[in-house]
Amino acid sequence: MFLVFLKAFGLDYGIDKTLELKKDEAFRAVIKDTSNEQTKEITLYWTLYANKGLVINMRFNHFPYQFILYTDHARNTYNLKVFEKNFSSDSVLSLVFKDFKEDKATLRLLALMPLVFSPKEP
Repeated sequence: MFLVFLKAFGLDYGIDKTLELKKDEAFRAVIKDTSNEQTKEITLYWTLYANKGLVINMRFNHFPYQFILYTDHARNTYNLKVFEKNFSSDSVLSLVFKDFKEDKATLRLLALMPLVFSPKEP
């Protein structure tokens, strides 16, 4: 619902990346707050798809997370506070589970400006 609200008002995404990942294929990036040049690393991958649920493993700012996302609207998004000291709506990183086909999960990574990302080599 939050993402629909953002799209309706035409807010500026600093991060809008669609990911297609195979099992255990890792996505690595550096998330940067352009307003103060702070950076944090993110690594994510999925390990299991069962009963329409996708098990995600993520490491963000050297802290491990594990959660399950589903394709239904109520449980398809995981929101993560990026910079908690200056927490506002523009410091949230959202991971959205879109689809699962042919052993690939389609995910979408979203955040408003001033957050941007750059891919990180393994």
